[in-house]
Amino acid sequence: VNLANRANEIWGYDAKKAMYDLWNPEAPRTYENFNPFERNDEGAMADFNGCFPGQSRGYKSPLRPDQSWAIMQEEAAKMEILKQDPKFSITG
Repeated sequence: VNLANRANEIWGYDAKKAMYDLWNPEAPRTYENFNPFERNDEGAMADFNGCFPGQSRGYKSPLRPDQSWAIMQEEAAKMEILKQDPKFSITG
């Protein structure tokens, strides 16, 4: 993930996984340090800055990847593996 230019990148599973790998849950939540798979209390996912739609002026609608049933099933399988990581369920 190119932290300096995330607005021009596709905000799909691979970019989110790269951000997740960099995320340090022990450090304060910032625009560069957040769980990209975290959902807010309304079920919305954060953008590439960690902002949630309707809850932050900083929210920017990310470029989203193409989707299909096959892609969604592949990502769901990857997410099940990722959910086994203890830091996955940490929020904030």
